Amino acid sequence: MTKKQQGFTAVEAILILVILAIIGFVGWYVYHAKNNANSAYNKAASLSTASKAAKKSTKSTDQKQSSTTPAPAPAKVTISDSLKENTAAAIESQNTAALEGYMASSVTVVVAASEKGGAETATQAVKDLDYLNSGTSPWDFKLSDATLASFGNGSYGKYFGADTTIVGQSANKYVVSFGVNTSGKIDTVFMAASADLLTQ
Repeated sequence: MTKKQQGFTAVEAILILVILAIIGFVGWYVYHAKNNANSAYNKAASLSTASKAAKKSTKSTDQKQSSTTPAPAPAKVTISDSLKENTAAAIESQNTAALEGYMASSVTVVVAASEKGGAETATQAVKDLDYLNSGTSPWDFKLSDATLASFGNGSYGKYFGADTTIVGQSANKYVVSFGVNTSGKIDTVFMAASADLLTQ
């Protein structure tokens, strides 16, 4: 009877040791996993803080540069007196072929209240100026500021820049506007059969 009790006690002892070993392993595993998780979290937080600091530094630098570096001034258009005079003379005399040398290689030609509008060669743009042959003399290329302002405020206003266009009007109200680029070349030709179309 005593031997049986001793054998039973040995089995119990082994079971207890196994259970304790399992508990110890689980405890160690949980502790180890928690430490790894905390380490990963701290590393991520550190990276996030560093990233925010870098962004803030970059933004601050950009703001300093933008406040200290002025924006480049737009290129200025200069219309020479000779271009103005030759353009007016060519339209008045209907000798528009003389204008080809003053034109850019590509010229946008637009006719008010029509489907005409697009880029063309200088040669074709000169031919299109025949549209103005119905305009009667004299042509006025020194229109008042009020007249030019009324054209600029109309639906075709973009073709009437104060310092970038040469504008003329015939006695029977035909209107032509030559847009000049920064190279001093005509790159836009706008025509209308009546000035009334430009103030609408």
